[in-house]
Amino acid sequence: MNARKRIALGAAAVALASGLTTMPAAAASTQPSSAVSASATRCSAWKSARLKGNPAGMKYQECRRTYKGKKQASGAIYLWDNKHDGKEACGKITIGAWRKDWCWSNESHHSPKYISGWHNGSDAKFGLFLA
Repeated sequence: MNARKRIALGAAAVALASGLTTMPAAAASTQPSSAVSASATRCSAWKSARLKGNPAGMKYQECRRTYKGKKQASGAIYLWDNKHDGKEACGKITIGAWRKDWCWSNESHHSPKYISGWHNGSDAKFGLFLA
C-alpha cells in the first residue's frame, strides 16, 4: 500500500473515531478514482436505545463505505448501566457474517467508545441486552 492510500485510510479511521460524518477534504486521496480506492465514508447521526424497565442504555452510530468494490460498514457504541443489579448492559453489533457483543457494568459512568472496524456488509445492526 502506498503512502497516499495509507494517509487516506488513516484519515477515514480518525474521522470514524472522532465522530465526524465525513472524511476531511484535505485528507482525501489525490489519486485518480478506481475500484481499488475507498469511497467517502458516510456516518449516521448518533442514536440512542434503552431497555424497557431498566436504566441500561446504548448510544450508537453506523458508518458506511465502498472499498475495492465491496460495501462495508462500521459501528461505534457507548454503553451505560445505572442499576446496581449485578447485570451488565451489553451492546451487539452485527455486520454481514461478523458479530460482536460488548458489555459494560460500571454504574458510575458510561463505557469508552467501542468501534467495530470495517467489515463486509451493507449495514450494521445494533442490539441492547442484559447479561
